[in-house]
Amino acid sequence: MSYLAIALCALAAVVLVAAAAGLSWRRAVRAQERSFPAPHQLDTAAFPTGAAIPVSYVATTVGSDPFARVAAHGLAFRGAAELWLGPAGVGVQRRGERSFLIPPAQLRGVQTAQTAIDRAVERDGLVAVAWQLGDTPVVTTLRPQQASERNRILASMRELFPRLAQ
Repeated sequence: MSYLAIALCALAAVVLVAAAAGLSWRRAVRAQERSFPAPHQLDTAAFPTGAAIPVSYVATTVGSDPFARVAAHGLAFRGAAELWLGPAGVGVQRRGERSFLIPPAQLRGVQTAQTAIDRAVERDGLVAVAWQLGDTPVVTTLRPQQASERNRILASMRELFPRLAQ
């Protein structure tokens, strides 16, 4: 067998594996989209001017399984974002992905964290927002761009939503 034939067989195998992985991912996302309702749309007009805090969106996971990523409705991918805090709730405005709003009634808690799925940072380097997506408790993990913003986020959320301070 020639080297060209071997190379073409190897290339075909790689393409087949990549296609199978892509189909599997899409199937998993569709299954989750049937299980989870779409999060509320974010309207930044409902927030005070200048209230955005630069963060990195790390992940949204199922509350009972911190390694189960929620991929439905565009929540799968990490990226740059801005966090909006106000009486309307907690807004996550993502660049290049779907933004979303967590209304106050869906909020369950806020705390710091060190890990989220495939991301580990310094102790208490992440902000973990626990909330309810339909019938499922989930946790959205964010990393403030400035470490000093972490305490501001926690304090603001606990002031806006006093039941989170308990």
